[in-house]
Amino acid sequence: MASSAKPNGQIKAPDVGSTDSAIQGLAMIFGDTVKQLVANAESQQVGILALTSMMALLPGVAEIDSKRLAVVVQALTQNRKDADQIRERIATYVSMVVSMANKLPEVIAEADAKAKADGH
Repeated sequence: MASSAKPNGQIKAPDVGSTDSAIQGLAMIFGDTVKQLVANAESQQVGILALTSMMALLPGVAEIDSKRLAVVVQALTQNRKDADQIRERIATYVSMVVSMANKLPEVIAEADAKAKADGH
């Protein structure tokens, strides 16, 4: 493939219908697709973190019945080839949310005490 760079450093646009033109077109499409995927992944991450925050604040989250949770997770993951891995990931996630919910009263009390001590 011939270089499209000119001696003075300017880049010559590839000829329409050429291999270079096709490669450049595919590269642009690929680049746009990657940008879209990154934007979607970031949006999903923000959504997951926001929902996690809200779930940790809901009343009763700290008292989730593990047997009832197991029934729900089983129903949601049945007939999946990766069911065991998904169940493990869900268990880890739920455990984290429940742990946060359990620690919230203590963390809030500490923050309130610090605010009072600082005169706020």
